[in-house]
Amino acid sequence: MKHSIIAFLVGASVLMPAQAGLFDGLSNLVGSKTEEPTSFDSSAPPESQLAQYVEVEGETEGLLKTVKAVAITQFQIEFMTATSANAFAKSGYGSSSTHANSYVNARLEGVGVEDFQKLADRYYDTLVASLKAAGIDVVDQAAVLSHPEFKEMTSGAKASPVEEDAEAGKGVFVSSRGIPIWFDSEDGFIRKASISFGKKEKTDPYQSFGTQMGQISAAKGAALNEPALMKSLDAGSLRVRMTVPFMQIKTSTTSTSAKTDSKGTVQIEKWVSRLAFVAPDGKRARVRLKQPVAVSSNVGELKDVTTTGEKAIDAAANVIAVATMFMGGPVKGTMQSGTSYALQADPKLYADTVSTQLDAVQKMFTAAVLKEKQ
Repeated sequence: MKHSIIAFLVGASVLMPAQAGLFDGLSNLVGSKTEEPTSFDSSAPPESQLAQYVEVEGETEGLLKTVKAVAITQFQIEFMTATSANAFAKSGYGSSSTHANSYVNARLEGVGVEDFQKLADRYYDTLVASLKAAGIDVVDQAAVLSHPEFKEMTSGAKASPVEEDAEAGKGVFVSSRGIPIWFDSEDGFIRKASISFGKKEKTDPYQSFGTQMGQISAAKGAALNEPALMKSLDAGSLRVRMTVPFMQIKTSTTSTSAKTDSKGTVQIEKWVSRLAFVAPDGKRARVRLKQPVAVSSNVGELKDVTTTGEKAIDAAANVIAVATMFMGGPVKGTMQSGTSYALQADPKLYADTVSTQLDAVQKMFTAAVLKEKQ
């Protein structure tokens, strides 16, 4: 759903038109439902969709050709359970400025950790089967978990599930087969041959600040113990991460408006959904989504659950904003509108949709690996 607020420039020459338009905007804050995103065609051959959806990066060209066996050292799927976003616009300067804020809060209901665990276990089986079909052997997970080097490498890791509250919202990281959850840097995984001065590492919106700071310790553990682990097992290391949002919220601002567009859409997110390979010689390669994968499917009912208290806060803020727009002085109020949603998911529909999407992503990832191995 779309929400927008118009922040009009208030000046002597446009005072009356702005005043009329302002109250028109207040009476129609909620717009019509936005269209569903373009559906991913899960029936199309995965090879035909690689260029649009998948990117392959490597520190050494053709590195994936050398991958004969892997030990799964990281496996995590984050299922988002709450999210929010806001758009803020400002028009004018100083005492002539006006402000607008549009925000959305959303939460996922009807499914929980037990549902997430079943999906994670299913995807683990799918992953292993697809790797073996691509000619890559997978070391028995029990052998990995019991290895002294792996235990040392993941000494600071946490048992599944792990809840995170980050920029993108709240989510639950779920593993499988007893693999502990540890976090590493997406932006820093592929080590660059040259240093780009002034370029900041991309912030991971699905990891909290504390978790991102903890990546330093995790990276140290991996650097110290992962090489010995791979040598002992005669296999490379495979780090797996998938991210499953339930809501698309797009924000946009112009010189006169702040807008949020909301869609209840379960999908597999880009950038933070990947297979990361570390070869026994330490070289790295990664296969990941560059576009989100969303199979059009209704997983439940999206309900407006905005409370009376939330509406009262917005109304009070807007009364103040209207008053201050027509008063002199440096302090100006902010026109604001917000909505809270709950996606009441049907457990079976949610599970079927997520499974279909994870299967589609894995088919593309396997196709990308096979292409690299040719």
